[in-house]
This record gives sequence, structure tokens and C-alpha cells, in this order.
Amino acid sequence: MSAVLKAAAWMIPSVLLMAWRPNIILAGVLLLTCLAVLAAAVWKKWFRVPRKPVLAGIAVFAAGMPAAAGTLIWLFGEGYRRERLRAVLDPAGSEAGYGAAAVREVLGGSRMLGGDAADITRLPGLGDFVLSGVIVYYGIFAAVLLAGLILFLFVRFMRISLRQSIRILRRRERRLPGCSE
Repeated sequence: MSAVLKAAAWMIPSVLLMAWRPNIILAGVLLLTCLAVLAAAVWKKWFRVPRKPVLAGIAVFAAGMPAAAGTLIWLFGEGYRRERLRAVLDPAGSEAGYGAAAVREVLGGSRMLGGDAADITRLPGLGDFVLSGVIVYYGIFAAVLLAGLILFLFVRFMRISLRQSIRILRRRERRLPGCSE
């Protein structure tokens, strides 16, 4: 069990570093990604722990940590952090949610193939709305194709990762001198 706690403790510095930045969404995505990798390792029996209770604990932590962080920001956070959280929870009702309204307006006239390059300048920050920019510039079909490609790569990488065997890890340990747990 201590190995799982150590693995979870290694997540904390990177997540806190991302949470310190103004982009709290990135910290949440990083936390959930790290927890998914830890859950996959527990599922593959890489840790000698009872699977069901540990996976249940990871699931509770995955749901509870963002909720606790959001509550702390809402109650004790600085004004701009609270406003950013409000924009995430209710983009249309927040002054900071101007991006969602602009994207909705620009995407309202999008076509299946091709688009109007002049509309792309109306998007607030293209770095934040990459898929919307693809829809406006290349059309809905290109965005669906891009999303499908990303989903395919994600599923492919997950399958490769989950097929890894503990035997491979043990073979590597035997070959490397000084590596023991």
C-alpha cells in the first residue's frame, strides 16, 4: 500500500505547480491523467494491493479533489481566480465567459466543408479554441476527422500501455544491476 501512496505523492508537486499558474484547468487535467495512469497500474496488478478498494479510493479522490479545490478557490481564492472558476462553471453567465459566446456566434454559420477565413479573426484567443478554429477555417468534417484521429491515437496508446506485462518489468529489473524494490 505504501507504494501506491508514494506514487500518489509524486503527483502532488506537478499538480500544485500547474495549479499555481492561472490555468487551473490544466492542473485538473494533469491530476486526472495521473490518477488514470495510477488506476491502470493498480488494475494491471503492478502493485500488490487489493484492487477494488484501491480503485474505489482513486475514483473518490478523482471526484473529490477537483470539487475540494473548486470549493477552496470559491471561498478563499483571489478575485480573478473566482471569476475564472465562474467562467468554467457557467461560461455564458460570466463576464469572463465572452469566449464561449463568440465561439457560438462564429460556429453558427459554419459549413460541412471549408469555411470563411475572415471569421477566424473574431475568435477571442485561437490558442484556447483550436478545434473551433479548425471548424471555421476548414469545416466541420475536418474537425470531426481531427477529433477522430486524436481519439484513435489515444485508444491505440492506451491499448499498448495496458498490454504491458509485469513480466517485462521484472526482466528489466534482472538485467539492471542495483535495481531492487
